[in-house]
Amino acid sequence: MANVDAAFGARPVRHLTGGQIRANEYKIASETSSNIFTGDFVKLLATGYIDVAAAGNRILGVFAGCQYTATDGEVKFATSTGQSKIEISGTTGTGTAGMRILGKYETPKNEFGTNGILEVVIHEHELNQHIDADGTVGV
Repeated sequence: MANVDAAFGARPVRHLTGGQIRANEYKIASETSSNIFTGDFVKLLATGYIDVAAAGNRILGVFAGCQYTATDGEVKFATSTGQSKIEISGTTGTGTAGMRILGKYETPKNEFGTNGILEVVIHEHELNQHIDADGTVGV
């Protein structure tokens, strides 16, 4: 049976150490021109704000929604901004990769192959130790 082509972005499903998945709050610059959707991978900017991560960026995490303060001071929650359309190809390679495939996500009607749902770990994570472009050790 073929998998359904219904991209939904990324969803945290478990913590690597078995602990509880915890959300962190980050700010989005008000002048950003990016559209950040639920399930998008985000990166940390030098300003401390977040933005949508692109191929080759170190990933901070998965966007799960936001809130903002309106001009009248009321806190608003953005809940209908849309769902991410990113999806993993599921191919393997020998070059650098932002994700490491752990296996097929166990759910009915999910098969390996085109549009399969995969469980991955972020390989190029912002908090992993890495060597920056200038040769210095990063976080």
